[in-house]
Amino acid sequence: MEKLQNILLYEWNSWRGYLISHLVEPHCEARWDDEWAVLDAACGPGIDAVLFHHCLSHAALFPRRRAEFEQRLAQKGIRVLNAGLADMRKRTLHAMLERAGLRCARAAARTG
Repeated sequence: MEKLQNILLYEWNSWRGYLISHLVEPHCEARWDDEWAVLDAACGPGIDAVLFHHCLSHAALFPRRRAEFEQRLAQKGIRVLNAGLADMRKRTLHAMLERAGLRCARAAARTG
């Protein structure tokens, strides 16, 4: 399988068993307190997109400067594939699916 070379996986605390880790070649280990220079250096020539990948359900503040990183990447013409999707809790996913008119796996409310 040929790996995608134009997407940078900016990951924290993720094991390599996830499908995306088998599809994407460049990886950059993320830390909560990373400075812009760390991510900027990892985005070498040919990087068109970045995916923030982590084992957190609610990651609006991971890394600490996530909003700034997303903005600076956009200024460089690099898409963040999951920009603005920092809340991946089950209740949030269910609500997103329902708003889109799609079926979800939410359990029915108990009665009686």
